[in-house]
Amino acid sequence: MVLLVAARWLSKGKPVDYAVREAGMTLYHRTVPAQIGPGQPLIKMRVDPPLLLGIVVRWMEPPSKEIGARGLVRVEDNKYEVFLPDLGKGARIKYWITATNSEGTRVRVPKNPSKFGILAFKGPVSKRVLVAHIVCMFGAFFFMVMSLFGAVGILRAREGKRGTVRSARWVLVCSFIGFVPLGMLLNHEVYGTLWEGYPFGRDITDSKTQVIFVLWLVSLLLVRGSFIGGGEEKDRLGPTAFAWAIIVSFLVSLALFIVPHSI
Repeated sequence: MVLLVAARWLSKGKPVDYAVREAGMTLYHRTVPAQIGPGQPLIKMRVDPPLLLGIVVRWMEPPSKEIGARGLVRVEDNKYEVFLPDLGKGARIKYWITATNSEGTRVRVPKNPSKFGILAFKGPVSKRVLVAHIVCMFGAFFFMVMSLFGAVGILRAREGKRGTVRSARWVLVCSFIGFVPLGMLLNHEVYGTLWEGYPFGRDITDSKTQVIFVLWLVSLLLVRGSFIGGGEEKDRLGPTAFAWAIIVSFLVSLALFIVPHSI
């Protein structure tokens, strides 16, 4: 459970603080990772000492290479702000800021030209749907642990397949509910699309949930006699091979669970 909480805590979409010191200037900027709901995201920057020329924020919306730009307005002695356009739910931009001093020296934030601020335009999430989704995914992980214990029991010749198959079946039920109806509903609320995982997109959360479900489904189909019915004689894997399949499924799932979430 601690690992799952850590995955949530490490989720993408957290602001990053930059402090760039160059050419006698110090530029401070905290990235804006998301605009939730309709509206224009506000970009802020603090500069010491205040500039005489200007600060410009530029952005691209991949895969387009077209660059948009807006100048930041001085609102206090050394503070500058500008509103970016509302690009609509589901849009995602890469942006960077350049500041020019009175001598014409230009400084970029982030300083590394290969890095950018990432800003996603998202819709508001229903708390009920989000809680239900989290409950289902935690439930899936709980039954993964129970399946692991069952697999160890099989390897130690303490029990047969039945209990482990039962726990793995609940893994499928919980993960399916969590990522198909609830996960797709969350995607629609946040991004305006039902699915952004493979093969329709590259969203890490959707893709890893899909992999987890398929992995456990394959493990159970290899013992379809015990899983669906008809007796163990229809299983393709014996007890030991099935136990190792469950252990591998658990380890891969654990590794994917602790990958930071995109939402």
